[in-house]
Amino acid sequence: MILNKSSDLANWLAHIEHSRPQHVIDLGLARVKEVGEAAKILGFSCPVITVAGTNGKGSTVAVLATLLQAAGLRVGAYTSPHLLQFNERIQLNGKPVAECDLCEAFAKIEAHSEGKGLTFFEYTTLAAFAIFQAASPQLDVVILEVGLGGRLDAVNVIAPSMAIITSISIDHEAILGATRSAIAEQKAGVLRDNIPVILSFDAKVDSLLSAIQKGKNPCLIEGEDFAYIDNTCREWRQHSEVIKLPNFNLPESSVSLALAAYTVFSKTFHWLPDISEVINYIENVTLMGRFQMIKADGVSVIFDVAHNPASTQHLANKLKQHTGDKVIAVWASLQDKDLTKIVLPMLDKVSDWFIGGLEHVARAANPLLLEQTLKTNGVRASAINTHKTLFEAFLAAKQRAKAGDHIVVFGSFYAVSHILSPLNDNEANRHYELIRENPLENIA
Repeated sequence: MILNKSSDLANWLAHIEHSRPQHVIDLGLARVKEVGEAAKILGFSCPVITVAGTNGKGSTVAVLATLLQAAGLRVGAYTSPHLLQFNERIQLNGKPVAECDLCEAFAKIEAHSEGKGLTFFEYTTLAAFAIFQAASPQLDVVILEVGLGGRLDAVNVIAPSMAIITSISIDHEAILGATRSAIAEQKAGVLRDNIPVILSFDAKVDSLLSAIQKGKNPCLIEGEDFAYIDNTCREWRQHSEVIKLPNFNLPESSVSLALAAYTVFSKTFHWLPDISEVINYIENVTLMGRFQMIKADGVSVIFDVAHNPASTQHLANKLKQHTGDKVIAVWASLQDKDLTKIVLPMLDKVSDWFIGGLEHVARAANPLLLEQTLKTNGVRASAINTHKTLFEAFLAAKQRAKAGDHIVVFGSFYAVSHILSPLNDNEANRHYELIRENPLENIA
């Protein structure tokens, strides 16, 4: 396939995926650094905020970017993975980057990457760097979400001006280690000496705290230097200052971390209006796949990318707020995850399970393995409905559900994408008669 910067995005993504399958993980900075330096894309003329952690990274980026844009700053943001369109990963001032700009960036990376062995994530991350480097004279800040771990993740080739660690919990044990201490050491790899660090309560791990102390990093810690006044999360304090908050949709910790980061950024890098002047902008911030609720014929369909024990526990806690409501789960996960620990927090809340395979996902767990996991953990056979594909499982769950019920689609980014993608297609909506309008306009 002969590609140039004018080729369309679908062709580029097909080419990259064919030569560098997405499931291949080969951590290390040498390849990224070599190609990035050759392409001259590793220097930005604005501060960089790196966001690392096990869970909550994307939500934290979304809230912080919203606050900074509300303050008048021009913001570049990089997150991964995407749910519907690749462009979601790279945003300039809150809007996904244009396809033509992505194609031009891919062409630039292609010109310097022959024989370098870049993975899919490394290649596409470098494309994001190319876009931000070109735009950086017009940007005030770039926010980068770490993909996996921290120390050896491709994002870490860019030295941050400030870092946020959202949480430390068990995930990717084969790559990052089997303990929170070992995982925290990998997250600590994004730090540079003396830069400000914002740390969540769930990231207070000795190995990370030691790295912060060694690097002489000014550090604000959730629960100590900033916190909500009470469980209602309607007031937030930093030291002695108290801010009244509007209602918001994203995880409480992500919002709290973003508020703290805003105040530190204002004091350290760029004058910003007082946080009280921009706080109301967080009220309508939503993120696809983060307890995203869609109404379909009286049934609430909740999409959540929870894919490890800590995130499914958070999902289960959210579901408990719907006391007495029937919950039907549509579940698929990757085979290299701890499936038992993923489902355990959900068992008490879910009445019926609909499971299926993830097509074209090499790491997907076989539906029979998911079924066996549920049975081993005490779910009765009559409550388990196994299907070849997850979308077939979803259609069966939709047929089973009655008005007032909740269907929860969870287990991985792929699981949410496999259901949201066809629902987002108007032809699919008409064919399946699932939702009367564009589901992305029906977020509750």
